[in-house]
Amino acid sequence: MTATPRTPRKAHRAGASASAKARSIAAAERPRTLASAALAAAAGAALGAVLQGAALALVLAAAAATAAAVWRWRRSAAATWRMGAVGEKRTGRRLDPLARRGWTVLHDRRLGPGSRANVDHLLVAPDGTVVNVDSKVRNGAVRYDRRKRYLRIGKTSGFQLVKSTLYESEQIGQTLQRELGRPVKVESVLAVHRAKLPPWHNIEIKGVKVMSARDVRSWLRSRGGRGTIGGKEVAAAAEKLFHPYQ
Repeated sequence: MTATPRTPRKAHRAGASASAKARSIAAAERPRTLASAALAAAAGAALGAVLQGAALALVLAAAAATAAAVWRWRRSAAATWRMGAVGEKRTGRRLDPLARRGWTVLHDRRLGPGSRANVDHLLVAPDGTVVNVDSKVRNGAVRYDRRKRYLRIGKTSGFQLVKSTLYESEQIGQTLQRELGRPVKVESVLAVHRAKLPPWHNIEIKGVKVMSARDVRSWLRSRGGRGTIGGKEVAAAAEKLFHPYQ
């Protein structure tokens, strides 16, 4: 009897946990959003009644309710998580083609057992180089001083931007070292969406490469190297140790 071939396991989607978090928060915030919309509708209807027009009252009520709902939706915690998920998905789509070049590309992975932190994108090159790619969606003016290694995007300083990335990379390296019994260096990259970084600078803050998300794949392609047995060992360990974030 011929064995039925196994169906390959579907890769965990980039931004999956952030999207789930956004949905959870949105569900919790829905009563407040509806209450705000109801209050705005009542105010609009009252204004229309004062102006003595039933049709106007309905129009103002609907407009006020919609405006209130949109205002709260844009400024909610769910919107922040939703925006982060979009950034992760876009970065993921840019990184996935690296798998055809022998890279191991893992998205949305739990940092460790019981940890509430996740790694947006964990990559292992054919030669065993490990790269932690952290997606960030940021708006605002970009200020950068290469000599002083100073970066600021909007109201966020460069150190604040890379703080979580540094922590993740340190934990990834320590976890892999315990498994493999040898030191494992982890390179860190911040993939920035929206904010316009100066294209003529190689920005690095605390050892973290900061670049536009559209440039990350080409930068990684130049660093992959040839496949090695050690590279396969690192890739297998990464898949074993860093599970999809649920």
